[in-house]
Amino acid sequence: TSLNSIKEEIARRKKAEEELRIHTGAVEQSPSIVMITDPSGNIEYVNKKFTLVTGYLPDEVTGKNINELEGFISGHNREIVESGREWHGEVYNRKKNGDYYWEAVSVCPYRNQEGNITHVLRVSTDITEPKRMEKEMARLERLNLIGEMAAGLGHEIRNPMTSVRGFLQLLSDKQECLVYKNYFNLMINELDRVNSIITEYLTMAKDKAMVLEEKSLSAILSNMQPLISADAAKS
Repeated sequence: TSLNSIKEEIARRKKAEEELRIHTGAVEQSPSIVMITDPSGNIEYVNKKFTLVTGYLPDEVTGKNINELEGFISGHNREIVESGREWHGEVYNRKKNGDYYWEAVSVCPYRNQEGNITHVLRVSTDITEPKRMEKEMARLERLNLIGEMAAGLGHEIRNPMTSVRGFLQLLSDKQECLVYKNYFNLMINELDRVNSIITEYLTMAKDKAMVLEEKSLSAILSNMQPLISADAAKS
């Protein structure tokens, strides 16, 4: 009976050791940054991802208080120990080489069987790249809005310019206005120059989405009639 009890105890211990090995390996190889401290914030364990992201080796931080790491923000360890509640948030931290990075942090207390907090578990994810992409997308969104405004503004300026140019051409060919022919040509050339500048400007702007609507063709032709007449008179 004693021998069987010993065998069972050995089997239980081997099973517990295997489970511990698997759990330890999972934490060590985790893609998340894992840190374990005592209630006072003294670091007892960091995994490989912590070293990969921050540059601190385990021997450099183990035994130190988390607040001793220059520029490193713990994630409110003291408040968690005092309140006994978890904390989640984003933290802007500093690496060993002085570079800064964003991380999404979750900090929770670890209790023993009596319910007392014995350790604090800190798990975080490096979100520096998603943050940069978010900022870049916001910048591109602003540029896109500016482009749409530029395209609309350019077209709105072009429309009255076309009318002015057409009437200048029409008036320049009238007998009573021939004495001002040079002035008319100068104004037309300046309008053409402005139009070329707007054309270059619009190449950098995104055209607005085309919205098709039913319109009266007669009304459109009636509005365009003076321009058509001016072009016809010139030709």
